Amino acid sequence: YRNVLVVDDNLATYPRAPIHIGFVAMGLIVRPTVGSDVPAVEALCKELYKADPGVSALLETGLLCVTAVESETDAVVGFLCLHDDPVERSTSRASTSTASWVKDVPTATSSPTSTSFVRLCAVVPQHELEASVALLRGSLAVAPSIRRFLLASAQDLMLSDPGLACVFTRIASTGQGLLYEAKREAVLPALTIRSACIEDHDDMLPV
Repeated sequence: YRNVLVVDDNLATYPRAPIHIGFVAMGLIVRPTVGSDVPAVEALCKELYKADPGVSALLETGLLCVTAVESETDAVVGFLCLHDDPVERSTSRASTSTASWVKDVPTATSSPTSTSFVRLCAVVPQHELEASVALLRGSLAVAPSIRRFLLASAQDLMLSDPGLACVFTRIASTGQGLLYEAKREAVLPALTIRSACIEDHDDMLPV
């Protein structure tokens, strides 16, 4: 994984990101969503959920929107929208976005300045596992201040989103929904950099 600088002709359509900081992983590029991504993202959501998510509105109201594209074809394979207020993960503009019940969960309201809520996450089935994690990691590259993600959902992630379930852990369950958490360390494990030594040879030989 590595951070890269992605140059895009449509930078002007994304006023919050004058410079595109992207993330490359497993043949995918994750970068802030731009206006030219909207048709493809909406088509993806309609195919997955048979609903219109209102991507243009999410670009205006969301804390951060990122798109995953194939590095070779530039085809959109995933989209993630984060919000800084407690919201329930939804798939259409008609869904109830405010998750007031989340505020009653003590751990959900701690560290509000470093917590982001998943508003919408959509990935093509062929890239479900790698794209879901790559979108979260790309968000951390764009917004390093994020220390954890929260996801409020009416469905069990293990059944609805195996890709997200790989990094999210259920921390609360109420009659209104389930609350999941993914700490930064679970999404992007910290690495220690040190001087190379002779003992590294056997580990590096396969690489």
